[in-house]
Amino acid sequence: MCKRATLLSGVALAAISVAATGAQAADLSVAAPAYKAPVVAPFSWAGVYIGAHGGYAWGVDTSAFPGFGLSSSVNPKGGFGGGQIGYNNYFKGNWLLGYELDLSGGDISGSGPSFFPTPFSATSKTDYFGTARARVGYGIDHWLLYATAGLAWAHNTFNEAPVGSGLVTFGRDQFYLGLAAGAGVEYALDRNWSVKAEYLYAAMGKERDTVFFFGERSTELTLNMIRLGVNYRFDGSAGATPPASAYPLKAPPPVAESPWFGSYVGIHGGYGWGHANVVNGEIPATPVDTSSLNPSGGFVGTQTGYNWHIAPAWVFGLESETSYGDLSQSGTSSPNGFVVGTKVDWFGSERVRLGVLATPSVLLYGTGGLGWAHVKFNDTGFFDVGSFNQYRIGWAGGGGLEWAFTPQWSTKFEYLYSDLGTYQDTFGLGQKTSTLTLNSVKVGLEYHGNLFATLLGWL
Repeated sequence: MCKRATLLSGVALAAISVAATGAQAADLSVAAPAYKAPVVAPFSWAGVYIGAHGGYAWGVDTSAFPGFGLSSSVNPKGGFGGGQIGYNNYFKGNWLLGYELDLSGGDISGSGPSFFPTPFSATSKTDYFGTARARVGYGIDHWLLYATAGLAWAHNTFNEAPVGSGLVTFGRDQFYLGLAAGAGVEYALDRNWSVKAEYLYAAMGKERDTVFFFGERSTELTLNMIRLGVNYRFDGSAGATPPASAYPLKAPPPVAESPWFGSYVGIHGGYGWGHANVVNGEIPATPVDTSSLNPSGGFVGTQTGYNWHIAPAWVFGLESETSYGDLSQSGTSSPNGFVVGTKVDWFGSERVRLGVLATPSVLLYGTGGLGWAHVKFNDTGFFDVGSFNQYRIGWAGGGGLEWAFTPQWSTKFEYLYSDLGTYQDTFGLGQKTSTLTLNSVKVGLEYHGNLFATLLGWL
């Protein structure tokens, strides 16, 4: 009995103590739970993007024909609009390396006087053009400052005629291929959308041809461009943590997990053949002269690109390539029997790729885009009657097979057909036209991964 009472008393005392403690606690203020802000990944510029742009361009288009005593300079200007596609990769800290392709259309035109014994006027019009450029930038949160440089091309018509006659005496319908460089700033509105302002200067190079005994005629085009644009980045790439921030300064570079997502660089070699046709109606007192040649030969080159795994079995990509070789042939023209020869020494393409994975390591793809080539043509009778040295721009398409034998290395076989368009040159009442098509087969070796991160990650 005494023990039971003692136990009950102990329980009662414990209950009273708890109640008292609870009463005291009720009189105290209760501290609010500590709030922790959600962890947000640092903003990143890495990934694939597409966009649109518009702007204004102005430049100088000159023509020199010393043998005929004719020269002119025109200042074309006008608005344009177009689209772009590209990608960015971090390679060291906040530094990025990217690649961008763009295409623009507009009316960049002007007219001016020509210097000739009788009054002449010249007109110039560039109606479509584009660039393929590398970009090096530095990202500061939602701001990206960058410099850019690469290839530029343009379609241009340039005509010279006596004032008031309306009759084109000297005219060219041609493409230019040269270099572009500039800088820009881009601001991200959110994790996917951004706006940019950019300046580019394009030196489109000099196109040359010979008009029988009058000698060489040359034209040269330069353009300045200011444009505003908007970009959309895909697949949440804009919200990813910059790769460089996750690694100590001396850490080994990241290893590619898949060859079908990310950037790559490579080398290639192959064989090319084609058809070059020139119809020259500019030679006075002779029939229209035709040259038909089939240049062929080997080549080597390099390529760079970016793959984007858009579905379990589908891969979309961008690729830029440049090749150097000797695709040439000599012969005679008909009916005049002049000695003729043609040579393609530089050529390349800027293309999109769309492929399907036959197996996890084998990609079958089709590809198409812009094709270009540098061609020389000589037409010699008693003197040089119709030579030219110029670039051609057109389209390229084909397909290939790529096998990834490791996550970082692959080899490929590819066929491309390029139609490099028609060049036209007018002299008086005559006209010279030429066309060029190319076929190429090649094998290539590619390294998949951020090459700059690989090279610089050990520094």
